[in-house]
Amino acid sequence: ADTLLALNTKANANAGWDSWTYENGIPVLEKFAAEVETINVTPDTSWLNEGAGTEADPYILIDAADLYGFSNAVSGGNSFDGKVIVLATNVKVNKGSATNFANEAPANAWTPIGKNEDYQFHGTFDGRGNTISGIYKDWTSGFTGLFGYAGANSTIKNVRLENSYFKTTKGDGGSIVGRTDGNL
Repeated sequence: ADTLLALNTKANANAGWDSWTYENGIPVLEKFAAEVETINVTPDTSWLNEGAGTEADPYILIDAADLYGFSNAVSGGNSFDGKVIVLATNVKVNKGSATNFANEAPANAWTPIGKNEDYQFHGTFDGRGNTISGIYKDWTSGFTGLFGYAGANSTIKNVRLENSYFKTTKGDGGSIVGRTDGNL
């Protein structure tokens, strides 16, 4: 109930969000009124205090700020080994078309979740069928994608990516993940 209260409080603070409910014991967004486009994302990790990271009480990402906070947490050394992260809604990071991103970079550049061998993702990420769009990454080396390097204990599932741009001139690149030793 505390997780649901925290999610509804955050939802009410963001225009376009409606309420949360439980489905099979997991909080889900009951209704999303409008797709919110984010400009100049400020990473947010408050969701780390709103769940236990378990299957029954996962960490829940609901917007671009949460997604960038997740990337920053992994880049800061939290591998999320044994933890569950859920994407509860569609997330749009940048406006415009990815076909133009090569010529004009959008407002928000992306740091892949698990940017290299030293900072791998080892948890379970469940996109729950939601779509992330507008990701932009132009990198000269390293692993690139939504996830850069997903380690042996990782599972990435049920996420869609569209209207996004990834480029690497040296390293492993992909859309969902640049390199994985885990389950995709």
